[in-house]
Amino acid sequence: MREKVPYGFAIYPQMSFFKLSYDIIDLATDKKMFSVKKDGSFKYNVYIYDYEGQEIIRARKTSGWKSSYLIEKKGFTIATLHFGRNICDQTVYIDTQSEVYTGYRVKGSSYQFIDKSGKLVFFLDRNFGLFHSDYTLEVYEEIQPEIAMVASIIIDLVIRSQQTAAISASTAATS
Repeated sequence: MREKVPYGFAIYPQMSFFKLSYDIIDLATDKKMFSVKKDGSFKYNVYIYDYEGQEIIRARKTSGWKSSYLIEKKGFTIATLHFGRNICDQTVYIDTQSEVYTGYRVKGSSYQFIDKSGKLVFFLDRNFGLFHSDYTLEVYEEIQPEIAMVASIIIDLVIRSQQTAAISASTAATS
């Protein structure tokens, strides 16, 4: 049986003029609470802003080649996020000052994150549609919701880049 969900969010990717952004809706109120912007392409930053336009959290890619990110809040690093050792390893790790959370790919492209004791801390459900996709994020009390939100966005960006690379490789192979 699942625990009570203290935070529930819907994440909607928005594409305009080839720039990807996201809107984050609080499921309890059905109101847009956060917006997400990405700058850069190879070594990029992800910013989450509240409804007043104030930055609440940021993730910086540490290297263009590695899938490793520093998560910062108010100028201080509060966590790191990195993916498994190779491209086939779908595991995601979030290291905070007090805990290490491990995310496993489940049910297609969805992820569940657990702490060291095996307790569920957040769940990202990726829903794909014909013309758009959206994500549902359930965040439990053991992690800051902002960390779960920025981790979810990073996972989506990495999966999108892998899909783009796979399409490019298959197109090149058939040419």
